[in-house]
Amino acid sequence: MQTKGEKMILEEAKRRLAMWLEAEEAVAIGGQSYETQGGRKLTRANISEIRKYVEYYERKVASLSGKSKMGRRVIFRDDL
Repeated sequence: MQTKGEKMILEEAKRRLAMWLEAEEAVAIGGQSYETQGGRKLTRANISEIRKYVEYYERKVASLSGKSKMGRRVIFRDDL
């Protein structure tokens, strides 16, 4: 059973995970950078940094909710 404080921490971690997932989607849809007509290149965000935060909060939410994802591996095989 979670205490009230633990539940609040879990909810905050879920909120932040949702925020970083939205940021990741925005960069994926809108592109990471663009160039102006004057040739100036502007970068909106660093997708690899966003991905690090997504992974961090996924682990945090899993840990706080007792559903740790540690130890899972996927092995791709090509047995054709």
